[in-house]
Amino acid sequence: MKIIHTGDIHLNSPLQSSFSLEKAKIRNNEIMQTFKKMVEFAKNNDIEVVIIAGDFFDCNNISKKTEQFVFDVISSAEKTKFLYLAGNHDEKVEFREKLPDNLIVLKDGEKHFYENVCICGIESYNSIDFSKENYNIAVMHGEIVNGFDKYQINLKELQNKNIDYLALGHIHKGGEGKIDERGEYAYCGVLDSRGYGEYGEHGFILLDTDLKQRKFVCMSSRIAVKQEVDISNLKSNVEILNAIAKAVETIDNSSIVKVVLTGGYDENLLKDINYLQQSFEEKFFNFKIEDNSVIKIDYDSYKNDISLKGEFVRQVQNGDYSSNLLNKILISGFSALCDEGIDL
Repeated sequence: MKIIHTGDIHLNSPLQSSFSLEKAKIRNNEIMQTFKKMVEFAKNNDIEVVIIAGDFFDCNNISKKTEQFVFDVISSAEKTKFLYLAGNHDEKVEFREKLPDNLIVLKDGEKHFYENVCICGIESYNSIDFSKENYNIAVMHGEIVNGFDKYQINLKELQNKNIDYLALGHIHKGGEGKIDERGEYAYCGVLDSRGYGEYGEHGFILLDTDLKQRKFVCMSSRIAVKQEVDISNLKSNVEILNAIAKAVETIDNSSIVKVVLTGGYDENLLKDINYLQQSFEEKFFNFKIEDNSVIKIDYDSYKNDISLKGEFVRQVQNGDYSSNLLNKILISGFSALCDEGIDL
């Protein structure tokens, strides 16, 4: 049988750390449509089960509009079962209306059988009880680490428990690995990027239990891209602008783009981040600059310099600071003296 493994859809997310209020609304609607697109894929490809491995919603108090949308979309795929395990963001979500007949909220240790496939939501290791004769899928929301907190998964506790596939949520980037000789695990990642930090293509995992194969299916309506630009040895804002333009020239205009400035620049260069930012804001759906570049300074040349900068260097270098702290103080001080402000 064919199964979709998804999770971390985070419907109703505010998204305002990445976008303006207007663009956050647009992006939320797009992610809802991506969920609908996934369900259409399920209907058109005879998918019997969709596993949602937690954080279907971004919070417990979802809007009535979102609830109605989700229930309508799920009800439209009446031949597909949707098995939903709550995550850390939606662990106490309460629905206003009766759930669609094909939407099942997974309870710890409760098994659901489809032909020779057994699917079970796992919240405690004691509830794991799979028969070796079946193809067994455990659904969990958490990160595989050596810990015992609620959303930390200790892989040793899952070994030799007849698990064939562990469907994981919580980590927003896909990943996979072995449980033991029999079983494997995979993070599905987010269904569609919600903004900065969720870079690259996203989608769901399509699992074929008969062939014991799985593949990634891209669902991204927009791609988030991070592009580093080294501004070492550049002499002006125009040169920086041209370097950014070259770095982003092949990126699709619909993308969510972050440019990270790196390298060391001459102390006489007064970067104008607002100018650079505004030069590209209309080119992409969303664009931001993160400035990780530092002033490149020959401090020895200031040792005998009769100036405010020279006095600052002498005072700091005579202080009792570690080399790392000394460098941070010098960079912060020169940034202030060069009218760039201090980034603490």
